Amino acid sequence: LNSNIIFYNKSELKKAFYQKIEMMNSDNYDWMPRNFAKANKNHKVEIITTAYNPISQNIINATYSDQIYRLNDNGTCVYDGFVTFFTSKLEKNEKDKQAKRMLNRLINNKNIYAKSYTNETLHEIGELCQTTIYIIDVVNGNDKKYNDKNINRYSIEFINSKYNHLDLLSNTNNVIEIEKEEYLKLKDDSRFYIERMGKLTLTEQTYKCKQTEFKEIYNEWKQDNNYDSYYIINESEPYNLIENYDYSLHTFFNEDMIINNDLYSEIDQKKAYYNSTIEENNKNYIGFPSGSFITVSNFTANDFEIVTKNKLIGFFEVKIINHIEKSSHSQKLGLVIGSNHIFSTVQILFLKKYIEFEFINACYAPSIDIRFNENFLKKEDEISHYCKAFGLMLHQNNTVETVIKPYDDDKQYYNIINNDDGKEMYKMDNGTIKIIEQLKEVKSFIHLAYFMNSYCKVNNLQVIYNNDIDIIIGVKVDSIVYKKGDIVYDKSIFTPKKTNIDFLNRDVLNIDTSNLDYGLDNLSEDVTITNKNEYSFFRPYFKPTKYIYKCSKSFLQTGEIINNRSILINGKGGSGKTFSILNSNLNNKNIVYTSSCWNLINGQKEKTDNKIIGMSYQRLLGIGTEQFKSKNIKYIVIDELTLIDEKIIHQLRKTFYWCFIFMIGDVENDIYYQCSLENVTVINPKDYEDIQQVKYLKSYRFNKELEDKLDALREIKLKYSLEGRTDINNIIKNYVYENFKTCLKYKDDITFNNEDIGISGANDLGEKSNKLTDFFINKGVSPQYFIKKTDIYKGLMKGQQLAAKPDHANYEMKLFKTIHSFQGLDLTETNKIIIGIKHNFDNNLFYTAISRARRLDQINIIIDV
Repeated sequence: LNSNIIFYNKSELKKAFYQKIEMMNSDNYDWMPRNFAKANKNHKVEIITTAYNPISQNIINATYSDQIYRLNDNGTCVYDGFVTFFTSKLEKNEKDKQAKRMLNRLINNKNIYAKSYTNETLHEIGELCQTTIYIIDVVNGNDKKYNDKNINRYSIEFINSKYNHLDLLSNTNNVIEIEKEEYLKLKDDSRFYIERMGKLTLTEQTYKCKQTEFKEIYNEWKQDNNYDSYYIINESEPYNLIENYDYSLHTFFNEDMIINNDLYSEIDQKKAYYNSTIEENNKNYIGFPSGSFITVSNFTANDFEIVTKNKLIGFFEVKIINHIEKSSHSQKLGLVIGSNHIFSTVQILFLKKYIEFEFINACYAPSIDIRFNENFLKKEDEISHYCKAFGLMLHQNNTVETVIKPYDDDKQYYNIINNDDGKEMYKMDNGTIKIIEQLKEVKSFIHLAYFMNSYCKVNNLQVIYNNDIDIIIGVKVDSIVYKKGDIVYDKSIFTPKKTNIDFLNRDVLNIDTSNLDYGLDNLSEDVTITNKNEYSFFRPYFKPTKYIYKCSKSFLQTGEIINNRSILINGKGGSGKTFSILNSNLNNKNIVYTSSCWNLINGQKEKTDNKIIGMSYQRLLGIGTEQFKSKNIKYIVIDELTLIDEKIIHQLRKTFYWCFIFMIGDVENDIYYQCSLENVTVINPKDYEDIQQVKYLKSYRFNKELEDKLDALREIKLKYSLEGRTDINNIIKNYVYENFKTCLKYKDDITFNNEDIGISGANDLGEKSNKLTDFFINKGVSPQYFIKKTDIYKGLMKGQQLAAKPDHANYEMKLFKTIHSFQGLDLTETNKIIIGIKHNFDNNLFYTAISRARRLDQINIIIDV
């Protein structure tokens, strides 16, 4: 596995080292000894197995990439697979008109499409049937996708089960559960199979072993609690900080202690992991961090008090700067002045009575309630269900393992597997092929496990600080060992148990500081580990210059710390409100961007290379349509608040309780400067104590001349709004006509270029006709085409501009959008904006329209509309 190899027999291994390997339990899809070796690259490790040997070279010097898919009885395996696919759809639903239409196309054009195919011609039959073709390519080790288009209605999954042949994968979504014995027999009897992620795929059906009682309870609990949405990504900012949390389980304070159970007593936490999730059994309960983390470096003790009060919890890197009381306890626990630690919120809340902290880095998320239910008190294999669940929170799969049993007459082709993509491939002794693929993004739930661990550690700390520290011999994850005698403890939390420290020896005592301590080599080189001769509950580390991990500074323009789950960012146009969120250290794939305008949603998606999730609030909430479901939602960005009713915002905040909600708009208390709609009640932030208000003052869009005029327009709006003037619309129009004289143009004097933008107060200033569009089209302006109705399944969004006239009917030709639909977007440096406002029915129309530009010379206001 590694080039730096030394040999060990089991008997020669240090006991602690060997226990580390044995303790790293997993499921069937991640070989833990191998991962142990990889995680400890600085050490010489040899693990001997006869299970399999690596494929060292290509036996046949050819790539065989140009396959011809034909090898079935008819020589038409692809066409036959398509026919079978649509026939099975009609068997399930004879009223499926689309499936019937596709099947008829295949039958009526059999003489054209019933043929052999190559990778270059597969798109032909895919286009005929509006189908995306997926190929699980086990011959070359790379899955492929063909004819992948947004307009496709269907997707078909084939498997490259042998060279020059594709088999249709049937019922891959309809997995049949069978007993383990039957599962193993299928593997023995089948001529071909793929085993991946607990599923056994034959060409005609996919199977998996029946779930144990624990798995059923665990999966139901996960679904009921939205568990899969709370993950964090390996190698993200949150993970890089949290992984340094001190997850020590067994620590004994005295190096020279006598190993004799008769000398000590032990108290044990009752159902520790279970009770840590039950508020009535856990007096320190504050929930669990949801995984929607904010990470920041410029953090203070005062910030900690505020975020905690607002139910934001997580992990914090702190430096101990003073002992307030019980200094001897803190020092013996490893909490020495000048040392740094990663603590959870619950640990800091307890320790701040005894210790003064300086905050270095912060990583916090909304608090969620994910309690174990009574089913987790059951046992399987003598292990409580809640212990199994805790173990799964700690575990993460870094690889995906695929086992392939090839057809007998096709084995030779597996010698030419192309594994240049980083997959590791092995020939097994039984003739199967094993492919191990390193995952690029690994989902982790260690923040939940570590927070649960911190509850247990705080229970131990309460006993330690309430007693003479010298009588405490050591702690385990959920128990305390002490010298025989009286000890003060909470009998509702702890109960006496039989003392067991026989497993202790020098190697175990050294586990916290040994070079072989798993994970310790991940620390920065400038970190100095202490306690070589004493043993602590917490391992201190010292960083004279650099920190173990440096989080980003606040991404808000103001540099403020986000201290609430709901944040309203207000400010004038061009101040970078939306930009600051979409270009922050938050993972864009976890950001849902929503507004009332599909045109705006599409524009922001394009700016982020489609990395964000763009979705209407109707789809997010399931209002009049199917609700959008995703496990990747962690941050909601609600843009252009003046166009969304207050009730919708409240519903979004309630529905996505585990997320940070960023509300963006030019809204300050009960005054707003952007357009609204008749049926919309604009949110008034001063009515909400649980909304953090942040105001952006600096604009990045306008040149000085335009910015000064717009600022003056805002002052007029504010002044006359506060005075309650009923003629404010006319006042604003008169100001614009007086101060933007160079922008006033007659229609005949305006040149409308292809890259220019037209916006109007009403829908093109005509109820049934496109008056402005017709006028400029007649002047020779090229038509512009836009999607008329949103079709999320085809990737079509209302207002989305098309490069040319489409070949479908879901479009409209027009040159002028409403000001509402263009709200939130802006011009580039080169194009112009043509504005038509016949009646200033909304006193914010002119400001909204003009503030799309960057300079005065980009603005054309039509005066003869």
